Amino acid sequence: MKKITFMLMALLVTCCTWVTQAQTEIPQAAATLTSGTDFVDGDIYTDSGGSTSDYAVNESSLMSLQALPGETLVVTFTAFEVEATSATCWDTLAVTGDTGGMNGSYAGDDNDGGASLPCIDGTDPTGAPTLGPFTSAAGGSLDFQFDSDSSVTDPGWEATISVLPPPINIVQQDATLTACVDFNNGDTYTDSGGAGGNYTSNEDSTLVLQAQPGETVSVTFTAFDVEASSSGTFCWDTLAVAGDAGGMDATYSGDDNDGGAGACTDATDAAGNPTLGPFTSVAGGSLSFNFVSDGSITQSGWEAVIGVSGVCPPPGDPPMIFCPADVTENSDPGECGGIVNFAGVATDTEDGNISANITSTPFESGDLFPVGTTTVTLSITDSDGNTA
Repeated sequence: MKKITFMLMALLVTCCTWVTQAQTEIPQAAATLTSGTDFVDGDIYTDSGGSTSDYAVNESSLMSLQALPGETLVVTFTAFEVEATSATCWDTLAVTGDTGGMNGSYAGDDNDGGASLPCIDGTDPTGAPTLGPFTSAAGGSLDFQFDSDSSVTDPGWEATISVLPPPINIVQQDATLTACVDFNNGDTYTDSGGAGGNYTSNEDSTLVLQAQPGETVSVTFTAFDVEASSSGTFCWDTLAVAGDAGGMDATYSGDDNDGGAGACTDATDAAGNPTLGPFTSVAGGSLSFNFVSDGSITQSGWEAVIGVSGVCPPPGDPPMIFCPADVTENSDPGECGGIVNFAGVATDTEDGNISANITSTPFESGDLFPVGTTTVTLSITDSDGNTA
């Protein structure tokens, strides 16, 4: 997003400097906002006063942030100051829709009563936020009800909105896949048969999940059914794991009919529930999974959830908006203002020239600009959801 300022002083309009804005502030209001239409990944959610002012007295509003089907929303608070004392939560932010069990009514600052508050304290003793992060269900919403009393107001809050795309399934294969390029946080990992089928006989493949620098990759198994003998003597089919920072590298097999510890490491309890992992790479490292099956019986394999410690940026390159030359226009005869024509140019690596999709507020090219200084904001969103 970029800004251009037009100044109409008596008879002229001047085009001034453009300023890049990568994020849009979403202030608290009574509204239901939808991902991709009203906000995008990386936007900032604030109290009604925005990032520079306090919220108002006597507020009562419900803001709902709605994910698209399959998407997940995460709201991470970076600042929080909502009036509370040792006995009373004067102003509160009530959160619902979180899948991690953190729904509740929050208040707090660096001078509240901490554990004695009748609501949930949203800050530590220094005033740093402790609430969240809050995560929606896939395709669900996060709801924020804010209420303030009739007297003192505070700076409120700032939070980053993350929009996580629908999870994809990574099947066992010979490949090296990279976080934020080939998979994201919340994607799933299964045997070659996927969630609904068996793996095949005579497989031998190694899948490597590579973290980005400074980040970690984790894999948490939710189901595991790989053929091992009932006597515990043979591990007919095996999954060998390498790269775990917690020392759990081993060759695994097992189901609800195996003989327990034997030629490999038993990956299930007596009921067939998975006991292997979770596995986590070192920062910037990788997890490796080598699967080998014999020539006969096949089983349902495994299902696991992939974790990525950082937030992946949107795919693709962000678009660019190019500044026009300065514009000078006379005011129109009989008008206290003048018609101003201007043209921004937007290009994108994947989409090409997307200038036709530029949005302009509060005026568009060809509008009558009033006398005085008017700031026009141009913005563009590419097909990957990146904005400028």
